[in-house]
Amino acid sequence: MAASELYRSVNIGGVELSNRVVLSPMLLSIATDGGEVTREVIDFYGARAKGGAGLIITGGAYVAEGGGLFGRAHKISQDKQVAGWRSVVEVVHGYGARIAVQLMHGGIRARSAVTGEQPVGPSSVSLPDLAETPRELTSGEIQNLVSAFGEAARRAREAGFDGIELHCSAAFLIQQFLSPHTNLRADEYGGSWENRLRFPLEVVRAVRENVGSDLFLGCRVPHDEIVADGLTLEDTRNITEELVKAGLDFVRVVVGVSPPRGREDSQRTSTSRPEGQLPMLSRLMKEVVTVPVIATGGINTIEQAEMLIKDGDADLVAIGQALLADAYWLQHSPEYIEMFPGFKYCPKCGHKV
Repeated sequence: MAASELYRSVNIGGVELSNRVVLSPMLLSIATDGGEVTREVIDFYGARAKGGAGLIITGGAYVAEGGGLFGRAHKISQDKQVAGWRSVVEVVHGYGARIAVQLMHGGIRARSAVTGEQPVGPSSVSLPDLAETPRELTSGEIQNLVSAFGEAARRAREAGFDGIELHCSAAFLIQQFLSPHTNLRADEYGGSWENRLRFPLEVVRAVRENVGSDLFLGCRVPHDEIVADGLTLEDTRNITEELVKAGLDFVRVVVGVSPPRGREDSQRTSTSRPEGQLPMLSRLMKEVVTVPVIATGGINTIEQAEMLIKDGDADLVAIGQALLADAYWLQHSPEYIEMFPGFKYCPKCGHKV
């Protein structure tokens, strides 16, 4: 493959992307206090689309009022938020990019200072980095949350989004159900890995029921949780296979560390990210799924991104810090200038040069 493979189009769930560069979701806290879109939100995503990213994935949008961790975060929990998101979509589409919304719920990591409610999750598990003790969800509340994801997907379709990404990592709600570290339930949603997979599968199906094939659907999936009783690589590969069978069109693999519950978990706990880990993670996931795999984490140069694609370790690359710092990061490559002469934008003023 030539170096310009990074700039070749790719298809996800029937939707054509102009290149293989994805804006990685970031929690920016630039929405209103009520989670609605601001001019700053429109300008931020519009600039990254103008800068050349083929796919924009928004920072996590909360599907329910009780799921928040941070103030001024995106929400897609009420119909009144659709109009603002439609404005974002229209600007991104105007620059020829595609856009997906990331759906999320903080679960036991939510904060009552933000939501006004006690955090809830699969179990009442206290973690060292949490200031509050969460409440265990009832079966009825779990079904309400499944419906909340489905309704958020409906709003995404109405806003004109091209796709949806489910946030199934970072120790947020969906991963909390998957992990034996945070899911201690004894009912049909806990215990065996099949039972722990029940909630994520129900969410995938609810989303599909609300969007059909109109939107592509993906998932940010964890890797080894690196805690004594957490998810292992084999677990997450099996889980991802099942999620793809249920209807995913792509997966984005990240390191899925869960905080330890206590010092007894310290033996396997590590936050280090060894050199070469990222291509290994995406390559291992590509071995078990047939949908496109997006590599994420620490990709800061064009050369790194191109290598991942050229070596077949990933189908797309998600860029976070580099695109946060420079919306026109992609256009600094000689290959980009050669392939698209006359379409380079000045990174300072945003005008064509």
